[in-house]
Amino acid sequence: MTRFGRLAALLPVVIGCAGALQAVKRSPGKLENGEFKPERPPTEKYGPDKTLACPEAGANGALTQEIDQRGPKGQKPQPDGRLCAMADTLLGWKEKELPPEGVRSFLSRHFGLPGTVQRMLMSDLESEDVRVIAQAVVDPVIGFAASAQQPLYGMMTERLKKNLTHVVVVFYDQTIDIQPLPKRLAPNTAATLEGSVTGVLSKPKVEVVDPIGAMQKSPESTGMAFKVDLKCGDHAGKMLIQVVADKEGTDTLVTNFPVWCNTAPPVAAKVPEAAKGPVDTGQAEKQLLDLVNSDRKEAGIKELKPLPALSDIARNIAQKRSEGKGITSADLNQALKSAEIAAPMLLESMAQGFSIDDVYTRFSDSPSDRSNTMNPDVTDVGVGVVKGPVIADKPTYIAAELFIKQRPPVDAEAVKAKLYQAIEKKRADARVEPATKDKTLDQIAQAYAEAAAANGGKPSKEKETEIMAPLYKESMTVSQLGGFVPDGTIALDVAEQPTVVGNSKLVGVGVAVGTSPQFGKGAPFVMVLMGTRHQGAKAAVRGKKAGTTKKAPPPPPPPKRH
Repeated sequence: MTRFGRLAALLPVVIGCAGALQAVKRSPGKLENGEFKPERPPTEKYGPDKTLACPEAGANGALTQEIDQRGPKGQKPQPDGRLCAMADTLLGWKEKELPPEGVRSFLSRHFGLPGTVQRMLMSDLESEDVRVIAQAVVDPVIGFAASAQQPLYGMMTERLKKNLTHVVVVFYDQTIDIQPLPKRLAPNTAATLEGSVTGVLSKPKVEVVDPIGAMQKSPESTGMAFKVDLKCGDHAGKMLIQVVADKEGTDTLVTNFPVWCNTAPPVAAKVPEAAKGPVDTGQAEKQLLDLVNSDRKEAGIKELKPLPALSDIARNIAQKRSEGKGITSADLNQALKSAEIAAPMLLESMAQGFSIDDVYTRFSDSPSDRSNTMNPDVTDVGVGVVKGPVIADKPTYIAAELFIKQRPPVDAEAVKAKLYQAIEKKRADARVEPATKDKTLDQIAQAYAEAAAANGGKPSKEKETEIMAPLYKESMTVSQLGGFVPDGTIALDVAEQPTVVGNSKLVGVGVAVGTSPQFGKGAPFVMVLMGTRHQGAKAAVRGKKAGTTKKAPPPPPPPKRH
């Protein structure tokens, strides 16, 4: 064998040794300027990563032996290189308390886990003996595995001084197995999320919220596998993916994780600080609004305007939640009416956390709340934050967000002109003789609309008599259509009423803007008079008797609460 051949034969062994050396190299993360940053580079994809491995010797090897000897005969917890990389990074976590959810979530994604690590162990052991360390750790590992679908773990240790070792163990229940999936996609590109749920889970459904809040749901699978196409468009930002599956007859959240569209994933986790002293809820509300608008701006979506009256309502909702109470949809709609807020769309989000960053992380990781935040159709937001209960000696925040789509101001003259055109078109389509715009009917309709709009939808009896008096002098038979409608577009639907294509020869239209008991401030009141002028006294009498009123169909119900 040539020297080249001998080198080639030895090469796999050398590579294996290099991999083992790389696995035991310590690269603890650093906490600086309120952020925790890994020294290890991020993985490019979600899913298994062969470049990451756990040490096979030392305390890790001893733990493997303990699990083999004492673990269950069936499915045993397995070491995972991604979790060992995360444990290695957490050797740099020097805080007294365990890392908060925001840090755990960031590190999980950094190392390619399609979910968030929920459990970990961090402790100082008065020993350097690998067997003693393994025996101290094995029971928590086996205990975790007992209730997991597919239990994985990662452990790393650091000698602090003689007979003192710092141990970090990270536990992860791999509820889904997926094919490698890029964590970042370029604009107008796509990738396929393909995999299966594990253990007793079945019938998975995948929900995807794109960077501008549009939510798509896949059909329920009949088995354990799922496959969904993920598409990034022109907008930059985070695409949120959530998997739900059946567990013993109940829909259960399996996992959620992001894919970044046309933007880089974060390289550090912001470490939230618990409030010191009194909670400044006003500052907290501003901070939460800034986080919302920052994400919208990154995605190229118009920022939301804060609406003080809506924030008052949101604050009341949060306060009731802090008292263990709720608010009904009827109560919420009444509060909107009292505040004279008219909105055909209303979306609601609620969360509790130890800091505003923590609250916003919860909003961002919930598909429905993320969809609310990034919805391009909403225009205004009300943010309410109150003090929550003290948990583990730390104050909490309870936050409520109300997103609405405000109607644009109604141009009454423009709506009136369009309604005349709509009536003309409706009669033409029905092959009915055009109705002539009548000056008297136009004046009466406009006067009635203005009086009704100023008085909650109904003029006083005296005012109505005064407005309608010219009809009797003109000897007309008149049909009356009208009422408050949500906006200028719906106002044109009055032209679709059957009366419009009746035998009337004349038409008058009035439009005015007022405060509707149902639709709130800024709603248009529409009045359409379809009439026929008669000759002689006999016709005038008929006109008095025939001055009937026909109402437009009921307007749409108030916006549903989401």
